[in-house]
This record gives sequence, structure tokens and C-alpha cells, in this order.
Amino acid sequence: MRAILLGGHGMLGHDIASELRGSDVVTPSASELDVRDLGALRRECRRVRPDFLISTVAFHRVDDSESQPDAAFTMNAVATRNLATAAHDAGATLVWVSTDYLFDGGNTEPYQVDDRPLPLQVYGVSKLAGEHVIRLTTADHLIVRTSGLYGLHRPVVQRVNFADKVLRHARMGRSRISVPADQVCTPTYTRDLAEVIVRLMQSGERGTFHATNSGECSWAEFAEAVLEMIDASTKVERTTAKEYPMVARRPAYSVLSLDALAKVGVPQPRPWREALRDFLAARVSAGAGPV
Repeated sequence: MRAILLGGHGMLGHDIASELRGSDVVTPSASELDVRDLGALRRECRRVRPDFLISTVAFHRVDDSESQPDAAFTMNAVATRNLATAAHDAGATLVWVSTDYLFDGGNTEPYQVDDRPLPLQVYGVSKLAGEHVIRLTTADHLIVRTSGLYGLHRPVVQRVNFADKVLRHARMGRSRISVPADQVCTPTYTRDLAEVIVRLMQSGERGTFHATNSGECSWAEFAEAVLEMIDASTKVERTTAKEYPMVARRPAYSVLSLDALAKVGVPQPRPWREALRDFLAARVSAGAGPV
């Protein structure tokens, strides 16, 4: 397998690169290959002749998207069209990561891949636009929607995921932290997501899939689980999304159904608690310590 992996130095990209170890994978940095430059993408594809063009690159800052819609759409839609065009021209499969924030949260049961998207914020609209341009540009694609990512590898830009934030508060000796209890999703360990993505690639599947750890919880429940597993004295004060300082609206319920994975024979990823426990153990093994 020959692949170009964009975003390979970030949290999810690092784990995808690990899963693809042994394959011929090129991981250019953002400074080496700008996804906004279609000509550069085409030249790199001609040079590498990839079977897969994988991208975890996006404008991920949900709240900042509200005040920077041009930046969000440039990366999540316009640059995505470049990726789809370059992949199509090179005869490669485009692998692209999408989000649970496509949905409005009105469901009471997990969203299926063919449920109607109704994003509540600029970020979700820009990612939905990215999905549309992929489908209009190339049939040879694999879109994987996911939720609430956290992982061991710290991104180059040093963005801190939610699990890291909770651990940081515990390390600082905070007595209490306020966390919304009315937003339910499935926090997902990037190592598990990377495994599913590579299995889908290897099986030759195409189309749209949901991939998260299994189960569901509120962010308050997730924070409580983190603190319990490291035996921290910090307590969670359950609050509401309205009381929490966020600019962009988030869906109240954005759990993604894993039925599409089951239909193609990909095992359901492990429960989120099990994945979280493994993440915390991996931090210790990597020398980061429990907090």
C-alpha cells in the first residue's frame, strides 16, 4: 500500500501512521505541502503515485469558526475540493475525516450515516460542505465521521483535547471543575479510530461510515471517569451548556451509530471507558505520568 498522509504529525494522523507502519507512507508537513494549493497536491500525487490520499487536516477550532468563517470554509471545503480533485486525477482513494457536529442533536438514539445533517454552527456547515464536494468530485472516497477525539500524541500546534484539560486541572490541584452534563456523545481514542480507518482502507470499502468508541456519555460523565481512574480528589460540578463558556452551539446529543461498520464486517470498537483506561495507562508508559 502506498499512501500520502496529510496531518500525519497531529494527534489522529500520528496514530494512523503507526497503524500503517510497514506500508509506503509519505507524511509531508503543512509547510511542505499546502492543501490549499491544488498544483502542489497534484505534483505530490504524480511523484508518489499513491493508492490512498489520507487527510486529517482541517480547521478544527469550533468556536473560532464563528468569527473566522472564511478560514473554516477555506480549509474544510475549498481545500477539501483540492484533495478530492488531486485524488481523482491520481486514481487514488481519498480518505477524509468528518464530524458528529453535522447533526443538530435532536435525536434520542444514535445517528445513522444516512440521517439528514443539520449542523448548528459554522464548523459543522463547513465540514458538511466538505463532504458534499468530495461526493461531487470523486466516487472513490472514504468519509469517516467521528466524535470527541483524544489521544496520546500531542499535535504540533499543541491543541489540548478534553481529556488533557481534565488531567491538567487535576494536576493543578483544582477542587472542582464545571463540565456540561447535557451534551452527550462518544469520546473516542484516536488509536482506536486509526485502527478502524485502516481496516476500512484495507477491506476496500468506499462511502461514508461512522467510527467512534462504543457507548455514550455526557462530558461531565467522561470527566468524572477520568478523575476516578487516576484517583484524583478533584470533583466535577455538573452544569449546562448555557452556563459553559462556548461561542458555538453544540448538539445536545451527537452519538453516532456504528451499524454501517457492522454491515461490512468491521468489529465494533471497544467501549469508551475501556479505551479511556488504556489511554491513561499509555500516558504512564510514555512517561507522561497519570496526570
